[in-house]
Parts: sequence; structure tokens; C-alpha cells
Amino acid sequence: MADLALTDVMKTYGRGQVALDRVSLDVQDREFVVIVGPSGCGKSTTLRVIAGIEEETSGDIRIGGAVVNDLCPGARDVAMVFQDYALYPHMTVAGNIGFGLRRRGMARAKVHERVKRVAEVLEITDLLDRRPAMLSGGQRQRVAMGRAMVRRPKVFLFDEPLSNLDARLRVSMRSEMRRLKEHMPTTTVYVTHDQTEAMTMADRVVVMNSGRIEQVGPPMEIYRHPANLFVAQFIGSPAMNLLDATLTETGAEIAGKTHIALSGARDVGRQIVLGFRPEAVRPADSGMPARVRTLEPIGQEIIVEFESAAGTRISSRLPPDTQLKAGENVHLTVDSACAHVFDPRTGAALDSSA
Repeated sequence: MADLALTDVMKTYGRGQVALDRVSLDVQDREFVVIVGPSGCGKSTTLRVIAGIEEETSGDIRIGGAVVNDLCPGARDVAMVFQDYALYPHMTVAGNIGFGLRRRGMARAKVHERVKRVAEVLEITDLLDRRPAMLSGGQRQRVAMGRAMVRRPKVFLFDEPLSNLDARLRVSMRSEMRRLKEHMPTTTVYVTHDQTEAMTMADRVVVMNSGRIEQVGPPMEIYRHPANLFVAQFIGSPAMNLLDATLTETGAEIAGKTHIALSGARDVGRQIVLGFRPEAVRPADSGMPARVRTLEPIGQEIIVEFESAAGTRISSRLPPDTQLKAGENVHLTVDSACAHVFDPRTGAALDSSA
């Protein structure tokens, strides 16, 4: 096992196109870190640079304390799992899993032992004699994972491995990944665009945007305390509600009418962006005037979208028995303890008593 460290890693293409902008990240031994962000943010490039598939423009990459910048991918002792499985169609499952070990000259008996052990962990022992064409998508993904696991590398790298699976299989495979963390706790960097994967599997989440790291932390810390407007909007579904507001002596005023209480002293008159999660807003007898736009029942709750008197759309999570109708006029109240304050110029989070 080993830790992983990236220090001021830059990656540029062509005429100064910046893919990675001074990315620094420390991943502890046996930690499971998930990098999440929109398409083109640099998350997969980060993974390829760690693996040595792409060469960094500058900066250092360390695995187990040793700089690996000049090492080829095969010498870095990392194993990578891609979203497209990349299995050999003419080989059996056992042949695919053990292929890398055989190429390294490992004895046949030892290869057989390793493959059997990994197959037991992945619960695919009964598939060892089949070929990839006879497998489902979820089974193929397990084989691809097994091929990486059998090597017992210092670092696992996963590049959106579940993106080709249907919704039900993704849920099942997320459970498998969490179980595997307990069986084979290896230093892992997992890339995904799916924030549900990030929130449910990670020890820590790395949120990237435009080649930069916006925030790093445990999943719920990032959800509850976003560092800036980008993280606030990207993490959470529906996204955090954001409204222009003005600080007052006792809180924030929205559209010159609705007041939200905030604790502490503040810079009265300062323009801010006030944020609150959908679960923090509720219909009430008084408060912010709004109109019901849409209702989306999803079983255990209803996602309701309101439109404020100022024309701003506001999302709310409500109990499934909530009695509301599209077009209905209501008032909304916000749990001030869950409010977030952001600087509209820089996007940075401010203390609620700013």
C-alpha cells in the first residue's frame, strides 16, 4: 500500500490550453478519494497523469513518497479500470483476470490462486470459464475490476467505471464497491461525473472545475459547507437555491420584501448571494410569496419547484403527502440555521455573520 501526492501539477495542450491548473492533492494510504466535476473539468486528465498515460507539463507526482514523473505506466505500480471494460473477447474470464500476471512471468499455480481469490471476492467464481460475450454489463465490469485487483497494486485508478451501466446496475455496483473497500483497502482514486457515486462511496470528495480543485473534504462536509458558489450548485440534487439579497442588521433581505434571520453582527447593506438547500425551505402561513410551478413525486418525497414574486425559481423537498397544486399561491419560510452566504463577485462562501 502507499500514499499518493500531487504537487502543483500542470497540464497544457497546444496553444496554452490549460487542462490542469496547479493541482495539488494528498491521498492517504488506503484512502478512497472520488474526483467529481462536470465534463471537461480535468478529472480524467488527472487520473491519466497519475497513471503515466499522459505526461504532466510541470509539477510532481509521488507514490509511496517516491517521485514517479519519469517512470513509465508499467513501472508505477498502479492499476486502472476504464468505463469501456477493455476485455479480450477470445479469453475466458479467468484468462482476462490473470493476463497481466502471466505477462509478468508469474507461475501458473500462483496465477490460478490469485485469480480464484479475486473471483471469490467479486462473487464471479461461476463465471471463470465464460467469455466476455456471455456476460452482462455488470459482470463485465466485475471482471475488469478483477483484472486490476489481482495485481495488488499500490494505487487503484477508476475512470467512470459504472457510466455504461443502467440505473439499477449502478446502484448494485456502488454497493459492491463499498464492500470491496472493506475486503481490499487499497489507495484509490475514483473519477465520476455522478455526484451520487461520490457522496455514497468516498472517504473524501474532490470537486474540480476548469482544471482546478474547488474543494476537498468528506462528502457531508462539502454538502453542508460548500466553499463557493460552484460547489454549492454542483453538489446536491436539486441544486442549492441561490437568491440575490442584501445584508441587514438582523439577517438578509430578499427582493426588498422577505427577511431571512441570520445570527451575528454583519456589514449592513452589503450585497450577497443567499443560499439554502431544498430541504431547508417549506410552505408556511407567512413569509416569501411564491407560486407552485411543478411537482415531481419520487416516492419517498415530492420535489416542488416554486417561483418567487421576483421571478426566481426555488426548489423544495417535501413529504409525499404534501397537498399542493400547480399554480397555487403560497408563502415560503427558510430555516435560517441552514442558510449560506456567498460573495457575488468572487463566489466564495462567507461566514453568515459577514
